[in-house]
Amino acid sequence: MSITRQLCVGPAEFAALNRQLVAFFRRRGPVTCDPSDLAADTWIAVVRWYRGECSLRHFAFVVARGMVSAAWRKRRIITTSASDEELGDSATAEGPSLDSLLMLAAQHEAMERALEDVTDPYRDALVLWLEGLDNYQIAAELDIAYNTVRSRMSRGKAQLLAAIVGTVEDEIS
Repeated sequence: MSITRQLCVGPAEFAALNRQLVAFFRRRGPVTCDPSDLAADTWIAVVRWYRGECSLRHFAFVVARGMVSAAWRKRRIITTSASDEELGDSATAEGPSLDSLLMLAAQHEAMERALEDVTDPYRDALVLWLEGLDNYQIAAELDIAYNTVRSRMSRGKAQLLAAIVGTVEDEIS
């Protein structure tokens, strides 16, 4: 049994909302994507999923934000999977990421000294991360929200990197 719904929106309201969506995609979407196509895809999702539990405009922009995220994610996957010949001079920097460098340095004595310089809430999250836990597991372990873990990890990594640089500079001089 299927439920049939109709999306009741007047032509003037539709045109105004569509212009706002296209402008939103022009500002936020990747240059490679056509804003009108993204707006059309948004309308398809709105017609399919809108239940009338919030305003049409609100729902359309919730869907639009998801479309922008998906477009950027798709662009990043395509860019990172392209070969060096395809990228030419626009290739990104080579080498390990900050996260992988921190994981490699986890057993080093300088890392342990640097961890002492990181403030407590950030240090707790970093220690669990260095033990191999992901953000959801850290949130459960520390009994805090997932987004709090993400924030603490970001700030903690910045503090840790600054402390490592300071420790290494002290050892060199």
